[in-house]
Amino acid sequence: MSYVNVTAKARGSVSLSDGIFHFDPERSDEDGRYQSRVLKREDALKAQRKGLVDIDEDSAATQGEYRAQQQGLSARPATVAAERLEQKAEDDGLRTPLGGSTALSTSIARNYPEGQGPESATARSGVDPDAAPGGGEVEQPEALKQSIPKLEEHLKTVDDVATIDTLISAEEAGQNRDGALKALKDRKEELGGSE
Repeated sequence: MSYVNVTAKARGSVSLSDGIFHFDPERSDEDGRYQSRVLKREDALKAQRKGLVDIDEDSAATQGEYRAQQQGLSARPATVAAERLEQKAEDDGLRTPLGGSTALSTSIARNYPEGQGPESATARSGVDPDAAPGGGEVEQPEALKQSIPKLEEHLKTVDDVATIDTLISAEEAGQNRDGALKALKDRKEELGGSE
């Protein structure tokens, strides 16, 4: 069996004989393993056919180099991914309900502000369904401060028609985005609420 050095030329993933490999020519973290690596020749050819890598024909690699690379990957601490996830949550302004534990659940962090749990409709939607309507300027709920695709994802966790109605009112009084209103009304219809 022969081994070759490859260099990523496009971003993507491919299933190879030893698992799924990810390539990204712009990603230099984790010792550059997404940019260049040693692969079995058959795997390198498959990744090359997919347009993900260039094979360096001028420098053959050894089985020892391949094994050392694989051992380095398996010896990587499991906390690397958890730390990256926590950093992303912090960068996005999300907080974990577990006080920063590495056992972060992105859906919990996304849907429930710190100190509030799943039993609270206010926590799920960012809107108090019992709040009196009117009374001046409408505060834009957190759920409506995100992109429409993220709003659609969030709405999958909301199962209260009154909360959806409150979100619709807030959207109409605020940004009044057609896509957001459609997503809200579609979710209301899914829940059996009349439009």
